[in-house]
Amino acid sequence: MEKEKKELQKKKFRLRKLLSELSKYRARHTELITVYIPAGYQMQNIINQLAVEAGTARNIKSATTRKYVTAALEKMIQHLRSYKKTPENGLAVFAGNISEREGVMDMKDWSIEPPEPINVKLYRCDQTFFLDPLKEMLEIKSSYGLIVMDRREADIALLRGKNIQSLISLSSMVPGKFKVGGQCLAEDTLVQLSDGRIATIGSVGSLVKCVDFRSYRLTDTHTIDKWSKDEEIAYKIITKSPRNEIICSKDHLFFVREDKIVEKAAEELETGDYLVMPEKLDLDVKIRLLDVQDCYEYKILNSGRKLIEAQRKKLGLSQKQLAHKLKTYQATISAVESGKINLIYSNLNALCEELKTDFNAFVEKHTRPTSEVRLPTELGQQLAQIAGYYLGDGNLEEARLRFSEHREGVANYYLEKARQLFNANGSLKYRENKGYHQISVYGRPIEKLFKKYFPKNGVPEVILKSPNSIVAAFLKGFSDAEGYVSSRVALGINDKLLAKQIQLLLLRFGILSSFQEYDSRRNPYSKKHRFTIELCGKESHILFKDLIGFTAKDKAEKLNRLVQKKSYTDYTRQILPRGSVIRKVIEKYGIKINSLGQVANSGFFRNNRELSKVAFKRTVIDKVKNKELKAELEKIYNYPLIPVKINKIEKIEFSRPLIDISTKAENFIANGLVVHNSAARMARVIEGMAKDWYKKVGDAANQIFSQQKVKAIILGGPGPTKDEFLSGNFIQTEIKKKIVAVKAIGYTGDFGLKELVEKSEDVLSEEEVSEETQTMQRFLQQLASRPNMVAYGEPKVQLALGQRAVEILLVSESLEDQKMFDYIERAGESGAEVILISTDTKEGQQLTGLGAIAAILRYAI
Repeated sequence: MEKEKKELQKKKFRLRKLLSELSKYRARHTELITVYIPAGYQMQNIINQLAVEAGTARNIKSATTRKYVTAALEKMIQHLRSYKKTPENGLAVFAGNISEREGVMDMKDWSIEPPEPINVKLYRCDQTFFLDPLKEMLEIKSSYGLIVMDRREADIALLRGKNIQSLISLSSMVPGKFKVGGQCLAEDTLVQLSDGRIATIGSVGSLVKCVDFRSYRLTDTHTIDKWSKDEEIAYKIITKSPRNEIICSKDHLFFVREDKIVEKAAEELETGDYLVMPEKLDLDVKIRLLDVQDCYEYKILNSGRKLIEAQRKKLGLSQKQLAHKLKTYQATISAVESGKINLIYSNLNALCEELKTDFNAFVEKHTRPTSEVRLPTELGQQLAQIAGYYLGDGNLEEARLRFSEHREGVANYYLEKARQLFNANGSLKYRENKGYHQISVYGRPIEKLFKKYFPKNGVPEVILKSPNSIVAAFLKGFSDAEGYVSSRVALGINDKLLAKQIQLLLLRFGILSSFQEYDSRRNPYSKKHRFTIELCGKESHILFKDLIGFTAKDKAEKLNRLVQKKSYTDYTRQILPRGSVIRKVIEKYGIKINSLGQVANSGFFRNNRELSKVAFKRTVIDKVKNKELKAELEKIYNYPLIPVKINKIEKIEFSRPLIDISTKAENFIANGLVVHNSAARMARVIEGMAKDWYKKVGDAANQIFSQQKVKAIILGGPGPTKDEFLSGNFIQTEIKKKIVAVKAIGYTGDFGLKELVEKSEDVLSEEEVSEETQTMQRFLQQLASRPNMVAYGEPKVQLALGQRAVEILLVSESLEDQKMFDYIERAGESGAEVILISTDTKEGQQLTGLGAIAAILRYAI
């Protein structure tokens, strides 16, 4: 294949040289003869035809013209008689007087087998030789279509040989990635994750809770993006009953309850609008296991000490060498082997690792904890309740857990609970000067356990990821420490993150609560803000009493009395659809609203008032007799979503970053509210604009490539745009069939077109532009890295040719013809390959700047 390619190249050089020579000649009269003999045509027939033409030429009136034409035909006939048969590609023959002096004859003839078959039989006598059929053979007939595009711009061009001809440039209004400047929420916004965690939006994981608005059910969805931006002004939206707040950019979208659920940007919201929030959060979580081994300090038994010494010696280590590996002292290793010291978990683990001993087996067989304290290996209700109590009124000290409690009964309760759970010693002292009981539970393992699993920076993750029974025990312990009952049930908390997490944690049980913030600067005992989580509505109080409650008898009794006194009039747990929507559902079954009694005149069905779920069941569902209608109304009643009224909207100055996420379901739960995945909505808008853009590019390509004949089309561009364009129905089928390659490139425009050609060498392998580019790039790389292996400029290249050192000769088309042919002939004598470099390319222009001639050498000279 390579040999055939070189042979074809030589034929083209010979043809180019012949055409250069023949095109110089011009006779004074029509006396230059051109003959084209097609491939496969009988040579004798041509000779006979020319003999006839010679006889006819004797009738030419001009004696000089007659003389020259007759001589040319005779010379051509004589030349053709030397051929036994017509060459494979046919033959082109030329003859005539080329003398520049009038009256002087210089008769010459030429013939050439062209690089491609001759398809025309022709005889012509003219003032010039007829060269067009041969010139066409030097032109690259195949053209390639080029399309480069992204979502902003597109260029369509033709590649003809080495020349890229731009045909049209288009631009679009499709935005880039929407994440830059997308709608955002304050960085401390809390998002409900599917694994139970309640995380700030900046630390959200992959799976979050969301709402399926087709079925009005809570479900899970994946996060697919996250971004941030800065804003000078933000919107603070505060709801009423339950009170909540969220800070966002003006364009962040919320779900608003009207006759249907609609989307509104924060700047479009009005006081009195109803947002959507979950009434209850159901999570699929499991009991958490606790890895407590590293909380103990271990005494190594005699069998263990012997094993350590034997294994050390087996490995050929002295005590000093082992100490060096463990980055400790020889005395320490000696003390371990003699049983004089105990080891903490990490040190014992490192020792076993160096001695190539199974750590877990060693701990089980050859050690025992130094403390009598026993830690649970599973997070049960007892530990969760103590953890909740600790988070409210506890603290860690050296090797002990300490609580403060005003009620002696509660103090004794938690002391006894901790003693039993941990098998630990404890004490209870009354601090008379402080007015409270001090509970102490002793044991370094307990201290380490609480440091590891129950840090005081919000609700511990191990609690959040536990089932409701564990969470309820935790909330009971926390309520024992921070809860109070007066005309309301509330929890007083100093930490904002903890307060907001508790509010969302209560939603696990359907307990609705309001978040309040108080300025405590007037309080001489506190310089911090105080946050309160207050239960809302009788249903929430009942749920709290039944599922969580208080340990203190006086608090429990107050809660019972408060529940009994509270009315079922509830402004917090209302039915989600508006009354007019419910009315249509009822009337669809042929039932008149008036038949429902008092509720018909309440204004609910005219959207003049809301209706609590309790009232809706009592006054609507229980009144309906139609079973199908009752089932449909009960379905609405069981929606785990409720409307919450906007009480206030504030525009505030804001200097912190705003953050947002996008999810597959296009919504998520933020600060207890269902918020729209704004980026996803905008993505849909962008996708619509992108489709219009693809159609525009497709229409242009259809029109151009229907008119321009191209061998194939190559498509390229940055990112996925080119693939989206190709996979859609934007190009006519016949034109789409011509797309033979899709290339990833970094640019559009002129740079993109050039890059597309460079990256399409596999497709353009038959075109000279590819070979030229590759050869020039190889030359330039050699010039930069091994300059003694190349030559450029006439003197150096002539020297290299003289020493037969040239492997590849690069000749610019800008070189004058005679020099070009001289170099080509000299290269052929030494077996060097010759590449003709066009001046239309960047590489060709570089070669021109280097003297129009260069060479890649076989060896250094």
